[in-house]
Amino acid sequence: MKYFLYVIFILIMTLFILGFYFQNTNPVIAPKYLGSAVLGLFFVWMPAFVYHRWRKKDVKDYMLTPENLKKMKAFKNKSES
Repeated sequence: MKYFLYVIFILIMTLFILGFYFQNTNPVIAPKYLGSAVLGLFFVWMPAFVYHRWRKKDVKDYMLTPENLKKMKAFKNKSES
């Protein structure tokens, strides 16, 4: 998955670079390259990156549940003493 993310990111950056290059030489196709790079970044790479980073984590550890609030209060009281 890590290598997939690297390859997709490099392809997207290549599209950005080509889009900016074509703005000077051929301004008709430049928006197509830039638009496809933005779409690829936000609809392909970003969801894959978020899935890769969160797949082994438990979401309940990051939510403010009553149990976690009690743990935070206990930690705060312990650190104040």
